[in-house]
Amino acid sequence: MAAGFWYGWLLLRRDAALTTFGYDQAFFQQLVWNLDHGRWFVSSFDAGSFLGLHFEPLLVLPAALELVWPDPRMLSLLAAASVAGMVATAFVYLRALTGRPALAAALALPLPLWPAVQESTRANFHPETIGICAALLAGGAGLGGRTALCWCLAVVALGAKEDQAWNVLVVGLALAAVPTHRVLGRRLAVFAIAWGVIVTGVLMPLLRHGHYVDTDTYYRWLASASPAAVLHALALPAGWLAALTMVACAAGLPMLRPAWLALALPPLLADLLSAHGPQPLLHLQYALPLLVPLLTATAMALRSFGEARLRLGPALLLAPVVLGLVLGSLPPASGNPDRMAFQRPPALARLEACVAVLPPDAPVAADDPVMVRLASRPSVHELTSAGPDDYLVIDREAVLPAYVKTAARNAVLAQTGRPVLCDDGRFLVLGAGGA
Repeated sequence: MAAGFWYGWLLLRRDAALTTFGYDQAFFQQLVWNLDHGRWFVSSFDAGSFLGLHFEPLLVLPAALELVWPDPRMLSLLAAASVAGMVATAFVYLRALTGRPALAAALALPLPLWPAVQESTRANFHPETIGICAALLAGGAGLGGRTALCWCLAVVALGAKEDQAWNVLVVGLALAAVPTHRVLGRRLAVFAIAWGVIVTGVLMPLLRHGHYVDTDTYYRWLASASPAAVLHALALPAGWLAALTMVACAAGLPMLRPAWLALALPPLLADLLSAHGPQPLLHLQYALPLLVPLLTATAMALRSFGEARLRLGPALLLAPVVLGLVLGSLPPASGNPDRMAFQRPPALARLEACVAVLPPDAPVAADDPVMVRLASRPSVHELTSAGPDDYLVIDREAVLPAYVKTAARNAVLAQTGRPVLCDDGRFLVLGAGGA
């Protein structure tokens, strides 16, 4: 509960300061808004169905919640709630695997302080965090003999993202390691493999209909890469250091069960081989696929310690606290890379007053952090992609992420001939037209 309030306060404060980056928050917000308006899994950011880019039908959950409160901040609250939910669901899963509630609590309670979890929350809402909670609960339900509930939760997890098939596979293998649940575990593992193959190998390509998607570039370089280049990518120190930090947060216990720890290698290698900037560093949400395998390996190690394992409680509690405060990316951690995002004064009301002049269905091109507030409309995209029919929303004091192309933005700002609809000194809203 405390973690949910902490993360919720931080994320809402960042939303109010307009320092929440558009990617991926505006991206998800427009998808959710479209779902609420009968447009299924489409957005102006990509051609074709979004499910061809990432298979995330679970987005119907935030869409349902936004029917109650139609505001992008709902995604921030859901992100905070899902991290808090990790604590409870990890406890259920670990208690069932270890049979020791005290040790399960010692490992689950500090999860929000893990640097990898802090980093994923810095990326704001992503359905994967809900998928992890569902996968952990599925494991707990299976170990508790609630077979039907286990299957239902596994399907929910698989609907969070295509890579959740790996988490469900790991949970299935953990169940199969317990003699009384071997059959259920094997069936769950086979189902996860079949789901992953069919969704990623057949269904998603069909949904793309040949359209280009961002993820096409992540691994395309491997087709012409030399063995030396591949080895160089696999040996990236920063990625391995981030993974080892996760192992350290579990007091190093996953290393005592190398076979189970090896289940974290496939998602780690997939991260290291990606050409997408943050992914090989395990920044943002890209470390999350390692979490369930590492928790499972830790539980398997604890199962073999006998009574001596009771003395491991303090280490399980203290390791994430120390590492989180030193290496974490959210305040008050000393490693916070974008402290300014949480220190700027609120500007949301000022922006809302200025953009009130925009027609509800007008196509809009906006500065990256401003896109989040403007994503609840049929067409919105980055200012650098502005066309002559777009209305422009410019934040003269915007905190722009590194991926924004400054030269392209300056070219848009240099355009003439657009009518000024609002200018309050910071925010500038321009009408369509111009040269």
